[in-house]
This record gives sequence, structure tokens and C-alpha cells, in this order.
Amino acid sequence: MRLNRALAGVCVGVLAAVLGVAPSAQAEPKPNGKSRTVGSPRSFHELVIKGAGATPEMKGTVKRDLEALARDSGKSLDALERRHRGQEKFDDLTAELAADDGLGYVQAGYVADDDPAADGAELWMRFTEKPPQKVLDRLQELPYAVRVQYGAPLKWKGLEKVQQALFEAATDVAGTAEVVSEIDPETDGITISYSVEPGSQVDQDALVTAAMTAGAAASPTGSVPVQVRFTEDSTVGAGTEATVKGGHTLDATDGSGACTSGFTVRVGGVNGVATAMHCNNYMKYDGATGVIAYENAASTTSSGAHIDLQWHRTLSGNSTSAAFRADSGEERTVSYASNAVVGDSVCHYGIGSGYKRCSTVRSLAVCYTPDDLRFCGLAATEEYVSTAGDSGGPWFFNFSAKGFHSGYYTEGGARRSLYTPQTRVAENLDGYVLTG
Repeated sequence: MRLNRALAGVCVGVLAAVLGVAPSAQAEPKPNGKSRTVGSPRSFHELVIKGAGATPEMKGTVKRDLEALARDSGKSLDALERRHRGQEKFDDLTAELAADDGLGYVQAGYVADDDPAADGAELWMRFTEKPPQKVLDRLQELPYAVRVQYGAPLKWKGLEKVQQALFEAATDVAGTAEVVSEIDPETDGITISYSVEPGSQVDQDALVTAAMTAGAAASPTGSVPVQVRFTEDSTVGAGTEATVKGGHTLDATDGSGACTSGFTVRVGGVNGVATAMHCNNYMKYDGATGVIAYENAASTTSSGAHIDLQWHRTLSGNSTSAAFRADSGEERTVSYASNAVVGDSVCHYGIGSGYKRCSTVRSLAVCYTPDDLRFCGLAATEEYVSTAGDSGGPWFFNFSAKGFHSGYYTEGGARRSLYTPQTRVAENLDGYVLTG
């Protein structure tokens, strides 16, 4: 819906202030069908660092996980083995860089197979400033060529904060049904897609103004310095996956449904197990009462959205192990916990699926609205590889804990699985994943 001529100048002035430019430099945003784009994509400075590290041998659980990924994605096992060699080493390095606030780290991932500007690079890593030589030296130790990009306007936490504010504001606009937001790994741009309640209309001009104003207020720069695309999409939908009845790992004591236990955690000196926040608070563990008890849910984001994570303490008389079920009949013990990067292979096990399923990471910051809830801080996979009852279950690769299953979203007609990255245990529960 277009603003009438009398209001158009007001809208332009507001958006210009939000974007930090003079009104004369900001043309009126024009709808393109049901889509609206505000701002321009950013360009980055680039250099390629050619690593000389040894290529790890593919064997054991790594090979089995990639075999499952080949089955679920339809990709060649040989190609996946070439692409994901040394994945865990890169993940560990990105986690280390992300923890150093002074480096201006944004995000990282795998270069697309069909990228015409690859320049021999297999991975990419993005910063706000040119990284110091000590970082470039570390990249030379990898068995990859890495495209280093710098000149991004916001570090990851700032970018995610802006995205969450945009999402919350869009969700509050009258007439929206489901809303999904994602940070584009290629550009750091933000997408807001929404469906409309039956019999309602959404004033897209008002939605854009409200969202951009909220995003600017949440931004460290006082503006939204990345491109934002708003799309009305009738296929947008979302759902949690905690609805399978009876006979599974975490059954609600009132019979309302079931979830899957995730990784075990330690919070405030107490051992327990984490699962999805949207699961029931009163759960039997493997059909038995008196094993676990609900403790608390994760803290919310700065915008008020929920992190889909909660934990239950282990009750007296029971022990806690760092083991987790990786497949039907296969148990592993967590060696370490690290977040995945864009393009990583990841697997999960859930009681609904009943066996290990795998995909690759599509993006690292998704917000969605399942069942009238608002969740942010999620990672999305390329394929939909989950089902009802998988909620809360472990996402992993090899012996590394990656996250906890949440649900799925649909956008542009494509459905994708979602999980909460394991770093949210520290950031929003003030604990850590147990290792053995």
C-alpha cells in the first residue's frame, strides 16, 4: 500500500533520519510488488590468505557424519570430504576471534561452489577493520585459502541487535501473521519476510518506517548501516517441533507432548540437561519421574525476544554424563563445544526423526514467530531435516556440540530447520556444555 502524497514527504524524512543521510539524498522507497528495499548493499575490501596447514585425514565419526550429509543433501561424498576437511579447526579459530571484541569480527563461512569471484578462496571471514598480522598468520596455518573481508559497519553483536529490533517492530505491526528475519551471510544485509492474517492488510509503508526507526535506535551507529529488504510472502510460516506423543526421551508429565533432551550442562555449579524453551517445563526423563526438574529458561534478547533454551537440573540420586545420542544405537561423548560457520556440515538427532540427519548451515541469525512466540538468535540449515518431537535435541559434528534443535521456518516456499547455537548456554543461561 502506497502512502498518499501528503504523507509521502513525512515518511521520506523519517527514513532519511534513520539511515543517517540528508532527506534530499534519500529517494522515496518504491514498492516492487510486495517487496521493499531500503539502503544499498555494502562493499568490502578483500585479500586472500593461502593456508599451508596439513589436511586432516577423514575417518571415524567425521566420515560417518559426512556420509549422512551426502545421503540427506544428495551431494557427492567425495566433494563433501574435500570441502569439509579441517572444518573443526576453522570453527575453533572463528570462536577464538569472535571472543576477542577488539578484532571487529563479524562472521565467516564457506565460499559458494559457483562463486565467480572466488579467486581460489574456499572460505571467507569478515571484519569491521583490517585484521592485524597475528590473525593473518593464524589463517596461514589452515588447510584452506581464506578470503578476508573488512570494512563492515557493525560487529556481529551489533548487527544481530539491529536485526532483532527490526524483527520485533515488524511483528508488532497490525495484520502480520508470521514473521521471519535473517542476516544475509554474503552482504550482512537483513531480510524481513512476513505473511498476512486472513482478512487483514498490512500497510507496508508503516511497517518499514516502524522497523527502520526501531533498528536505528538499537544500532551502535544510530542508524541502520546495512541494506534491509521487506517482503510480504504468503508462504512464510514457522513451527516448533515438540508435538510427538508418548514413549520418548522427554515426555510432558501432563501428556501434552514430547521433546528431545539436548546436551548436558553445568549452571551455577549444578549439573543438568538443556532443551528447547518452548518444551513443557514438567518433563519425565526416558519415561521416569524424579530424574530432572525444571530450573529456568534462557534470558531474553535486548529487544525482548526469547532464546529457545531452558535447562533442568539433575535430581539427587541421579548422575550426569557428557554423553549424547548421535544416531539410533550410537552414543558419543562431547569433546568440546563450538559454533558452526556458514556452510559447515552439521547433524542432529531427535526422537521424532529417530535417526541422525544432516545438512549444512545457511545462516547464523534467524528470528521467527512459531505459535505466537518470538524467538531470535537461531541458526538455519539449507535443508529441512527435522520433524515433530526433535525439539531440544543435539546438533553436532563429530564430537563437537553445536546447538539445540528449535523448529523450522518456511520462506519463499522453502522449509529449513532451525537450532539454537551452543554459545547461548553461556550467554543466556550463564553456564556451559559438559565435556568428557
